[in-house]
Amino acid sequence: MNLDKLLENGEISKTEPNKRDALVNLELAERDLKSAGDNLEKEDYDWSLAIAYNAMLQAARAFMFHKGYRPKGTYKHLSVVHFMFCFPDLFDATLVRLFDKIRKRRHIAIYERPRTVSESEAEQALANAEEFFEKVKNAVQ
Repeated sequence: MNLDKLLENGEISKTEPNKRDALVNLELAERDLKSAGDNLEKEDYDWSLAIAYNAMLQAARAFMFHKGYRPKGTYKHLSVVHFMFCFPDLFDATLVRLFDKIRKRRHIAIYERPRTVSESEAEQALANAEEFFEKVKNAVQ
Protein backbone atom coordinates (compact mmCIF):
# COMPACT_ATOMS: atom_id res chain seq x y z
CA MET A 1 0.00 0.00 0.00
CA ASN A 2 1.23 3.54 -0.68
CA LEU A 3 -0.02 7.01 0.18
CA ASP A 4 -1.28 7.76 -3.33
CA LYS A 5 -3.42 4.61 -3.28
CA LEU A 6 -4.81 5.43 0.17
CA LEU A 7 -5.70 8.94 -1.02
CA GLU A 8 -7.25 7.56 -4.20
CA ASN A 9 -9.28 4.99 -2.22
CA GLY A 10 -10.56 7.71 0.13
CA GLU A 11 -8.98 6.09 3.20
CA ILE A 12 -6.99 9.20 4.13
CA SER A 13 -7.00 12.88 3.31
CA LYS A 14 -4.10 15.30 3.05
CA THR A 15 -3.96 18.24 5.43
CA GLU A 16 -1.37 20.52 6.96
CA PRO A 17 0.98 18.84 9.42
CA ASN A 18 -0.42 19.49 12.89
CA LYS A 19 2.09 19.31 15.72
CA ARG A 20 -0.49 20.15 18.40
CA ASP A 21 -2.80 17.27 17.38
CA ALA A 22 0.20 14.96 17.12
CA LEU A 23 1.32 15.80 20.66
CA VAL A 24 -2.21 15.51 22.07
CA ASN A 25 -2.54 12.04 20.55
CA LEU A 26 0.84 11.02 21.97
CA GLU A 27 -0.41 12.12 25.40
CA LEU A 28 -3.56 10.06 24.92
CA ALA A 29 -1.45 7.06 23.91
CA GLU A 30 0.71 7.44 27.00
CA ARG A 31 -2.42 7.65 29.19
CA ASP A 32 -3.76 4.48 27.55
CA LEU A 33 -0.51 2.58 28.09
CA LYS A 34 -0.76 3.31 31.81
CA SER A 35 -4.42 2.31 31.88
CA ALA A 36 -3.69 -0.92 29.99
CA GLY A 37 -1.05 -1.75 32.60
CA ASP A 38 -3.46 -0.96 35.43
CA ASN A 39 -6.10 -3.26 33.92
CA LEU A 40 -3.51 -5.99 33.44
CA GLU A 41 -2.68 -5.80 37.17
CA LYS A 42 -6.41 -6.03 37.96
CA GLU A 43 -6.57 -9.17 35.78
CA ASP A 44 -9.03 -7.51 33.39
CA TYR A 45 -7.29 -8.88 30.33
CA ASP A 46 -9.94 -7.99 27.74
CA TRP A 47 -9.79 -4.33 28.70
CA SER A 48 -6.03 -4.36 29.02
CA LEU A 49 -5.72 -5.57 25.43
CA ALA A 50 -8.41 -3.14 24.22
CA ILE A 51 -6.71 -0.18 25.84
CA ALA A 52 -3.27 -1.30 24.62
CA TYR A 53 -4.76 -1.29 21.12
CA ASN A 54 -6.18 2.18 21.71
CA ALA A 55 -2.70 3.37 22.72
CA MET A 56 -1.38 2.08 19.41
CA LEU A 57 -4.23 3.74 17.54
CA GLN A 58 -3.64 7.10 19.24
CA ALA A 59 0.10 6.86 18.58
CA ALA A 60 -0.49 6.05 14.91
CA ARG A 61 -2.93 8.96 14.62
CA ALA A 62 -0.24 11.20 16.14
CA PHE A 63 2.10 10.10 13.37
CA MET A 64 -0.56 10.77 10.74
CA PHE A 65 -1.16 14.30 12.04
CA HIS A 66 2.60 14.88 12.20
CA LYS A 67 2.87 13.90 8.53
CA GLY A 68 -0.16 15.96 7.49
CA TYR A 69 -2.82 13.28 6.97
CA ARG A 70 -6.11 12.27 8.56
CA PRO A 71 -8.03 8.99 8.45
CA LYS A 72 -11.15 9.16 6.32
CA GLY A 73 -14.01 6.91 5.32
CA THR A 74 -16.05 4.26 7.04
CA TYR A 75 -13.19 2.10 8.36
CA LYS A 76 -10.95 4.72 9.96
CA HIS A 77 -9.13 2.28 12.25
CA LEU A 78 -8.16 0.16 9.26
CA SER A 79 -7.14 3.28 7.33
CA VAL A 80 -4.73 4.13 10.14
CA VAL A 81 -3.20 0.64 9.96
CA HIS A 82 -2.83 0.91 6.17
CA PHE A 83 -1.19 4.32 6.58
CA MET A 84 1.45 2.90 8.92
CA PHE A 85 2.43 0.28 6.33
CA CYS A 86 3.50 3.18 4.05
CA PHE A 87 6.56 3.91 6.21
CA PRO A 88 8.61 0.69 6.34
CA ASP A 89 11.78 2.68 7.01
CA LEU A 90 10.30 3.81 10.35
CA PHE A 91 7.91 0.98 11.27
CA ASP A 92 8.76 -2.56 10.28
CA ALA A 93 5.94 -4.57 8.76
CA THR A 94 5.97 -7.10 11.60
CA LEU A 95 5.12 -4.43 14.17
CA VAL A 96 2.40 -2.93 11.97
CA ARG A 97 0.94 -6.42 11.41
CA LEU A 98 0.83 -6.84 15.20
CA PHE A 99 -1.04 -3.53 15.42
CA ASP A 100 -3.60 -4.92 12.96
CA LYS A 101 -3.77 -8.28 14.76
CA ILE A 102 -4.46 -6.56 18.08
CA ARG A 103 -7.10 -4.41 16.35
CA LYS A 104 -8.92 -7.54 15.20
CA ARG A 105 -8.50 -9.29 18.55
CA ARG A 106 -9.88 -6.27 20.38
CA HIS A 107 -12.99 -6.36 18.22
CA ILE A 108 -13.61 -10.01 19.07
CA ALA A 109 -12.96 -9.54 22.80
CA ILE A 110 -15.15 -6.46 23.13
CA TYR A 111 -18.02 -7.24 20.76
CA GLU A 112 -18.18 -10.99 20.18
CA ARG A 113 -16.53 -13.19 22.81
CA PRO A 114 -15.80 -11.43 26.08
CA ARG A 115 -13.43 -12.88 28.68
CA THR A 116 -11.35 -14.73 26.10
CA VAL A 117 -8.09 -12.76 26.34
CA SER A 118 -5.44 -14.60 28.34
CA GLU A 119 -2.98 -12.97 30.70
CA SER A 120 -0.07 -13.68 28.35
CA GLU A 121 -1.99 -12.29 25.38
CA ALA A 122 -2.73 -9.07 27.28
CA GLU A 123 0.91 -8.82 28.42
CA GLN A 124 2.13 -9.26 24.85
CA ALA A 125 -0.34 -6.67 23.53
CA LEU A 126 0.90 -4.17 26.10
CA ALA A 127 4.55 -4.89 25.24
CA ASN A 128 3.78 -4.43 21.54
CA ALA A 129 1.92 -1.19 22.27
CA GLU A 130 4.85 0.15 24.30
CA GLU A 131 7.30 -0.65 21.50
CA PHE A 132 4.99 0.89 18.89
CA PHE A 133 4.53 4.02 21.02
CA GLU A 134 8.28 4.51 21.42
CA LYS A 135 8.87 4.22 17.68
CA VAL A 136 6.11 6.73 16.93
CA LYS A 137 7.29 9.09 19.67
CA ASN A 138 10.81 9.04 18.20
CA ALA A 139 9.45 9.70 14.70
CA VAL A 140 7.22 12.60 15.81
CA GLN A 141 9.56 14.45 18.18
